[in-house]
Amino acid sequence: MPVRIGRRMPRRHPPTPVHLAPEVRRPAHRIGVVVPYDMALDHELERWTPPQAALYTTRTAYEPLAVTMEMVQAVSESAMIEEASRSLRTVEPEVTVYGCTSGSFCRGLAAEPALARAVAEGSGGPALTTSGAILSALDALAAHRVVLVTPYTADITAAFSQFLGEGGIDVVATARMDLQERIFDTGSRELLELILTNDRPEARAVVVSCTNLPTYDLIPYVELIIGKPVISANQATMWRALQEVGLGLATEAPQRLAQVRAHVADRTVQRPADAAGPEIPPTVGADTSTAA
Repeated sequence: MPVRIGRRMPRRHPPTPVHLAPEVRRPAHRIGVVVPYDMALDHELERWTPPQAALYTTRTAYEPLAVTMEMVQAVSESAMIEEASRSLRTVEPEVTVYGCTSGSFCRGLAAEPALARAVAEGSGGPALTTSGAILSALDALAAHRVVLVTPYTADITAAFSQFLGEGGIDVVATARMDLQERIFDTGSRELLELILTNDRPEARAVVVSCTNLPTYDLIPYVELIIGKPVISANQATMWRALQEVGLGLATEAPQRLAQVRAHVADRTVQRPADAAGPEIPPTVGADTSTAA
């Protein structure tokens, strides 16, 4: 009997079970971040952000400029900031920050609220600036006499000192690095020495300016040494933004700012012209530190 040769049928195996990951949901709270084109410390902002929140960042258009007064004014034009903020509308941030210290103080205290309002109009929700957040933090800590440390040149440092003075803060001493590029490469030891050398006993706090200056790991160490709060640009920015959504700073070691809340009368946050904002939630100021 002839043998029929044909294609061998593959052996059928039972299907392998597929284990689907849990459904990924949007974080409970969404924070928009508008920064200049040269911002390089997004990861530091993330370190202060607890898991209940997520950051959505956008940048201004690239400008090949050194960090001068011309540059900080160029990256803080209200129309440009409003347009950059508009790109965040899709994610519907509950609050949006303009994360640039020099860009938000360079035109003086009277101009700062208008810049925050430009962010609010663009993003469609509450907004604030880094310089406004620093004033709010100092007020919450009752620290109205400070030492100011910056990476800037003399004219930009003087402009921030004047801004703080207009906000009721007495700057008893200043120290600067005169950097005009790659501020984000500054080492912790260099910054530590600058703070310790220039601290004054009459100062109630030290303010460290610039969102491109890394400070997350340094703050707890310096506070232990000098026995007073150290307020940095990125720390204050995230502290005030998180308060707006009812959260506190995520810290790996104690930081004094994480223990306080903004005053109810605080006017740091601006809102779109057609929106009314709620009072600060009662859970504001909760410390999410994982330190023992």
